[in-house]
Amino acid sequence: MFPVSAAMLKKPDLYDYALEAYSRPLLSLLKYGLDGLGQMTVKGETGNFYRYIDMTVQADTL
Repeated sequence: MFPVSAAMLKKPDLYDYALEAYSRPLLSLLKYGLDGLGQMTVKGETGNFYRYIDMTVQADTL
């Protein structure tokens, strides 16, 4: 088992970087809305964005 939680606690800034390396480019492709509480609703089909993702940055960071 890979100790993801240990890596997150040890260097949370790098963990955030790894998450944003994937999510920032993805957000530019999605159609979404935020409600008054900041909850996101994604519109349209998004399965292809998650089917074959490149997790190289995340693996290197962890």
